[in-house]
Amino acid sequence: SGETLALLPISRLIFGRDFAGVWKDAPPNVQMAAFIAEQRLAGERSFWSPWIAILPHEHSLPKHWESLQLDDELQGSAFPAVVKQFREAVANEWATWLAGKSNISWEDYEWAHDVMSTRSL
Repeated sequence: SGETLALLPISRLIFGRDFAGVWKDAPPNVQMAAFIAEQRLAGERSFWSPWIAILPHEHSLPKHWESLQLDDELQGSAFPAVVKQFREAVANEWATWLAGKSNISWEDYEWAHDVMSTRSL
């Protein structure tokens, strides 16, 4: 309790000001996921490339589980329905804000959304 766990320079944090403007009409979570996807697509040209390089290439979150596995493993729970709703909501975000309007593919957006949802406050 009260111990320092990590020290991060402010320059290594992503703030709303870093991605505000490009997708200004989109909700903040879409803006941030789009920003992360764009940084991944930029590769070595991105200031954030060292961070992007150490991120997992895929995530094993429940939203990636097959429906049958989700239903079998969590039988009797409301969680499978919540996961399906979340999956649909993320797909709808991409379809509404980015599909056909950017070079961000569904796969890039989904990956970036996973990064954002598992690493942001």
